[in-house]
Amino acid sequence: MELKAWRITCRDDGYHQQCVVFAESRNDARRLDDRDCDCEFIDIRIVRAPSFDELSPGPVTAQQYLDQGWFWVCGYCEKPLYRVSNPVIIKDRVYCNRSCVVASRKSYNPVGAHESVVSLCEELDTWLGSSVTQTKEGVN
Repeated sequence: MELKAWRITCRDDGYHQQCVVFAESRNDARRLDDRDCDCEFIDIRIVRAPSFDELSPGPVTAQQYLDQGWFWVCGYCEKPLYRVSNPVIIKDRVYCNRSCVVASRKSYNPVGAHESVVSLCEELDTWLGSSVTQTKEGVN
């Protein structure tokens, strides 16, 4: 059977920690919900998201969410970003611009940190080392 896309969110504001998962049924989608959310079980909403069906079996990338009109929060300053914002996307982290990438990287110390922090620092360092962009401050 083909997997269908399901949008999982919380009833409190409609966008709290929302995501898309792929499953055969709503109940299967509920079991796949791995969001770090403090909402009560009864507040979780699961509805079909047919515009994402073509991306099955997933996972959906940050760029794909943005392409579907969703917003993403900057990984540093937490500003909501849309596709038209032309955000910087590094793996599945989204930033306003190079300055937010630099500030985010400076906020982490990978020495003795969890492997996820070490991996993030490596990804940011790689991007910063290989990016040449024109900014208000000049060429970086």
